[in-house]
Amino acid sequence: MKKIMLLKTVVFILSFFILFPIQSQWFGMEPMPDARAQSTSCTLDGLIYIIGGIDHPASEASTEINVYDPATNIWLENLPDLPVTLCGAASFGYEGKIYVFGGHSYYDPFV
Repeated sequence: MKKIMLLKTVVFILSFFILFPIQSQWFGMEPMPDARAQSTSCTLDGLIYIIGGIDHPASEASTEINVYDPATNIWLENLPDLPVTLCGAASFGYEGKIYVFGGHSYYDPFV
């Protein structure tokens, strides 16, 4: 019987880029305040929300929410944390609210 081993690499992202499709060019924006992997993101009212995730391997998931304003190229501060730790979730913005669902509260390299 053959054994199969799965290896998963987690990349923690600080970089933030924006694509201008008409010019076919990518531009670097203000880096994220904290590097995270397995976060979810969505837009609402012209802002980009980065929700949850993990900040290093084998860590508990994060409660952090970061919000980026593309009009000013600034990350907004002093936002309330999630009520629970969360990574690997999905989210969307709709009618003034952000809906976050799924995910898990801990990092599992095999999920």
